[in-house]
Amino acid sequence: MDLVARLRQRKPGPRPRLRPLAITVDDIEKACARFESLGVRFQKKLTDGKMKNIAFILDPDGYWVEIVPGALKLPA
Repeated sequence: MDLVARLRQRKPGPRPRLRPLAITVDDIEKACARFESLGVRFQKKLTDGKMKNIAFILDPDGYWVEIVPGALKLPA
């Protein structure tokens, strides 16, 4: 999966604020093991820190991607 945000040409001054990206998975431990086996870099593994139910991986450009358990439920 490729997720790409296209930003306009950067002007001098403060950088644009990027919105966070999260991916939900059915089995977070299995997903994190798969990411690790593929050599994906982690910013925070499940075993790091107090929050044991989320992880953060880094995309190829170094942006954080949050990995969270559970299915996304959209309002009806």
